[in-house]
Amino acid sequence: MAGTYTFLEEGAQADVAFTAEADTLPALLETCALAVFAVMTDTDLIKPVDSHTITVQADALEDLLFDWLSELIYLKDSEEFVASRFRVRCPNKPSFHLQALVQGEPIDRRRHQMSVDVKAITYHEMDIHQDGDRWYARVVLDV
Repeated sequence: MAGTYTFLEEGAQADVAFTAEADTLPALLETCALAVFAVMTDTDLIKPVDSHTITVQADALEDLLFDWLSELIYLKDSEEFVASRFRVRCPNKPSFHLQALVQGEPIDRRRHQMSVDVKAITYHEMDIHQDGDRWYARVVLDV
């Protein structure tokens, strides 16, 4: 994964915001996914022992990012699954479609100290765009 993310200090107490950047759209989506789980727990402690496949199709790039991250929150809520590795493919340019392999494990409360619970992804101040040869995103999470 060739991306970076930064948590932002601004926003309401019930929100956590971050920015991310990467060389490609798939790498940006992977980086955003890692940031979502990093808000909740130390992703270095998540073992990639189980995997899930996620497919998302949307009408716009912002919707693709929103739906992708929402699927990860659903996976965490419905199966108590946390992830640390992501392999995203966006096979059908220019449509807004992704296929991803998500690797992680069930939450182990002894190892995974859950600091906050991400309840939802928001569209508030959401941004995803390409500038030159880099991709950028801004995401606000409801915690």
